[in-house]
Amino acid sequence: MAAVAWHRRTGGGWRALPNGFLPWRTVYGWFRRWMDKGLFAVLMRTLARRQRRCGRRPTPRLTIIDTQSVKCIGVRGPRGYDAAKRVVGRKRVMMVDAEGHILAMAIVPANVQDCDTLSALDEGKPFWPSLRLGLFDSVFRAKRCEEWCNLHGMRRRVVEKDPDQKGFVVLERRWIVERTFGWLSHWGGLLRERAGRLICVACLMAANALNNPA
Repeated sequence: MAAVAWHRRTGGGWRALPNGFLPWRTVYGWFRRWMDKGLFAVLMRTLARRQRRCGRRPTPRLTIIDTQSVKCIGVRGPRGYDAAKRVVGRKRVMMVDAEGHILAMAIVPANVQDCDTLSALDEGKPFWPSLRLGLFDSVFRAKRCEEWCNLHGMRRRVVEKDPDQKGFVVLERRWIVERTFGWLSHWGGLLRERAGRLICVACLMAANALNNPA
């Protein structure tokens, strides 16, 4: 686990593991086994429930959903061009609670429109049946976003900017998910997408499980 944490923290290759750790093939082999068994997803959900014990019920009722486009290094695998962000890479879709604890996440090519990314959370959302309200930004105004929320038993609320707003203004609760994305930026291995396949969501889960930013 320490070797996996080093790999995520520095962003170096598996072959670059320094002396003192197990051989890189052993570390990578165990990482793949844990990933295939869904261990990091279980750890992520367990961590969120334990973090919520301090003053909150373990079953959240509010979630904030947003996306983040990140560059992808020159590896094979799905990727796309996000014209809005001018980024060639992949898009992270994240669902957090009112304190920024990660409830579910997914990875899609960057050319997928934000309003079309919600279906990527279909696998993680059923683990949180208590959710009743989802907060979104203005790009999630499409009818299919409302249909997705209705399908999962949630109400949708779009937090929009004031038309008369000038300069930067913190939107209600929208900063929470942005802060969670900021937590991930401390991990050198997550600044860019490095996996050749869309398995890199396990890397995000690993970083969240190995280091509690709260």
